[in-house]
Amino acid sequence: MAGLFAQVVAVEAPVPEDVVLARIGAPPAAAAQALALAAKLHGIRKQGGFWLGEADPAFAARDRRAAHPLLRRAAAVHPKEVEAAARALLEARPATTEAEAAAGIVRLLGLEAGSEAAIGARIAVLAGAGALRFAG
Repeated sequence: MAGLFAQVVAVEAPVPEDVVLARIGAPPAAAAQALALAAKLHGIRKQGGFWLGEADPAFAARDRRAAHPLLRRAAAVHPKEVEAAARALLEARPATTEAEAAAGIVRLLGLEAGSEAAIGARIAVLAGAGALRFAG
């Protein structure tokens, strides 16, 4: 089972833990042991609720329209992927304001309706830290 978890992480990283567990469908106690073993044997690691491979993934905006419903939630999007999506949006539309960014990112990533507030909060943090600059 540890090998299966490692394969899921290798393909989908960064991937939230609940998605990894849903992919395998193992009982919680067995899953927790298998994830711990996968971390030791296969080098996967948990960071902020997301599982990553040995090396940091190339964070890119991924379209989730055809993905599992768990992956279409704002909580399933790694903060670095939100940043990558914001950068892609700003590259395509440099005049985008911070207020417009959340809706654009939700559309770009194919997230479920109602994700704008959570994405907007992440955008505000990035803008406040100076990581992103919006028009207006």
